[in-house]
Amino acid sequence: MGRSAVLVVLAALALCLAAQDQGQKKRGKTVVAESMSKFGMDMYSVMADVDKTSNIFFSPMSIGTALAMAYAGSRGETAEQMEQVLHLRGKRSRVLRGHRGLLRYMKRRYQDDVAVKLTNRMYVAGGLRLRSKFQRTIQRIFQAEITRLNFSRSKKAAATINKNVKEDTEGQIDSLVEPKMINDLTRLVLVNAIHFKGDWLMKFDKKRTIEADFHALTGTKKVPTMRARKMFPVGDLYDLDARILQLPYKGEDVQMMILLPNARDGIYELERRLADRALQDLSWSAEADYNVTVRLPKFKLEERVNLKLLLQQMGMADLFDEVAANMRGMSGREALYVTDAVHKAAVEVNEEGTEASAATALAFGFRTIRPRPRPFIVDRPFIFAYPGRPGGRDALPGACHGPRRVEDGRRWRPLRRVAPPGGAREGSEQTPCWAAYSGLA
Repeated sequence: MGRSAVLVVLAALALCLAAQDQGQKKRGKTVVAESMSKFGMDMYSVMADVDKTSNIFFSPMSIGTALAMAYAGSRGETAEQMEQVLHLRGKRSRVLRGHRGLLRYMKRRYQDDVAVKLTNRMYVAGGLRLRSKFQRTIQRIFQAEITRLNFSRSKKAAATINKNVKEDTEGQIDSLVEPKMINDLTRLVLVNAIHFKGDWLMKFDKKRTIEADFHALTGTKKVPTMRARKMFPVGDLYDLDARILQLPYKGEDVQMMILLPNARDGIYELERRLADRALQDLSWSAEADYNVTVRLPKFKLEERVNLKLLLQQMGMADLFDEVAANMRGMSGREALYVTDAVHKAAVEVNEEGTEASAATALAFGFRTIRPRPRPFIVDRPFIFAYPGRPGGRDALPGACHGPRRVEDGRRWRPLRRVAPPGGAREGSEQTPCWAAYSGLA
């Protein structure tokens, strides 16, 4: 399927940490949230430059949490590279406490109106002796469940891991780990899974969903489009030559934000103008509710990313190097390094609401009154996110370059070419896409 140049910035959850910590010393969880946000921005820029014709969807929080568990056992140059790529600031102990605070906040904050589930697991080879401090960190900081596995039986081990991932994501993600990723030299596998499900505060009527034109940059096509005329927060972003709409979920603590360029081919210019803007600041432009006609495509995405090549290009090379990796904080007896790193994310947006999941696995081997608003018709490339209330953070960012029908199926999108996080090469007409990220990603 050709890319429609729809930049999608997905966030299944909201954190109002920035607003809460203004005027005071930032809390650990806020620092971690900001670090993940920057990490997500870097990763998105690299992924967008690799392939500007395909959908992009991933969870910086899932990837960042799995890497943070690995960071707890890293030392020397390996740790320094991880700190640089992940934008970790301060002492290791404070960083790890920040992760604990963030996980606790997430589980405590979202319990009633939206369903949020975060799970960390660590699978360990029978003969591997872990350092007691590392094991305590994994259990107490990341609240991870530790399971002993016989990795020499790769199919059975992979099936066990995938069964738990499927359970942790309510069936939305399976087959995260392939048997070929595991062998008799595998000593440890770290897994993070996130699942979100939220119903719209005002649901779309399925009877009003129609086949309507979507004007992608690759051409116009018919897609299932939801319709409604209700009271929604909507506004104009004059400096961005775009409009903004917010669709709240039940509880009104989390909401989807849609940024629609005024020009049909304005997605890349909108991305360029957004490069230095904070997504949460834009939400103030849609504070007032208006009775507005809305049309929004429904879609389903599932993306799988080979993180090994991506992270190496971003500067995290030693972690995957059999000789250079320093993970002595995990085990003092065996020289561990990451042999494989994979991430999978899925999202579905329909008349009822949104369901999104992400999972990451790291395998370690041995060695005022305004005029009435005009209809908000999303029939061309657009940007959307779930930033929650003003000052919020988002969690599952990505880029959907054209609504994909459910029957289009799944696909593996390997990374063939990776450009530096600084953006497109000199002389290139490619424009690095923009994404809004949060510490929840």
